[in-house]
Amino acid sequence: MTLRNEDVVSLTMVRPDEEMAVLLFRRSDPDAAIPTFENRRTRRIRLADKSEEEAVALSCHLFVRLAPIRQEPLTYRAILEEVPGLGRTYVQGLIAEILRQAKYEYTDDRGEAKEIYTLPQFNGIKSESIGGVAGSAGIRYVELVRPGNVEGLDTEGIVEPREEKMRLVLRTQPANPLPLLRRIREWAIGDNWSDVRIHIAMPEDRSRLVSIAREADAADVLFVRSEQVHVPTRMHQCTDTINEELVARATDSFASRVGWG
Repeated sequence: MTLRNEDVVSLTMVRPDEEMAVLLFRRSDPDAAIPTFENRRTRRIRLADKSEEEAVALSCHLFVRLAPIRQEPLTYRAILEEVPGLGRTYVQGLIAEILRQAKYEYTDDRGEAKEIYTLPQFNGIKSESIGGVAGSAGIRYVELVRPGNVEGLDTEGIVEPREEKMRLVLRTQPANPLPLLRRIREWAIGDNWSDVRIHIAMPEDRSRLVSIAREADAADVLFVRSEQVHVPTRMHQCTDTINEELVARATDSFASRVGWG
């Protein structure tokens, strides 16, 4: 799946067994920032040696337990390795693009043969509320989003509008952020912003970007649970082989009923 120019997301490996399928994804971008290294003793910096034919690459794993937990709709448990720059939006988009090519026939209620394809949907397990986490960890900013508009610009077919964004940075962290979030949400929707996203700082140097535009109350907004796991061997940013230590951790997580819906 090409994102822009030669920035590509690909599915590089699929390994199914009796209980779990492991999918390995990669993103390679020749225009990404070149990594810079600092010598801890001399403090000198050095750019990575990158040739014109190379691209900055990263990878992530998706683990799917093959025993369905629900038949209608057909639903499986899954664990996605969280990698900045290669998140579930890209993974779901690529899987959807692959499945769209695998069309099959079905018979509708009138007995007519129709062609269809599978539509995947990632539904994260909800855990924490914005009110609970934001109060303890802090809100970094609130981001407002709406579709771009080039009405009146006579360039049909030449330019394509992208979404418009505005970021509201909080100078202080209120003890109870919910009243402020409600005020921002009400003002934003009244000013034709279609989405309100809250960037929440999380423990262990993590963060979450959570949308509340279509919710009645920010306190009710839950976001996808994530857990930090440790493996004995240091992991590289990108790999072309499946990490067996991560496979073992995923197997343990699937075996545990704690936290699963």
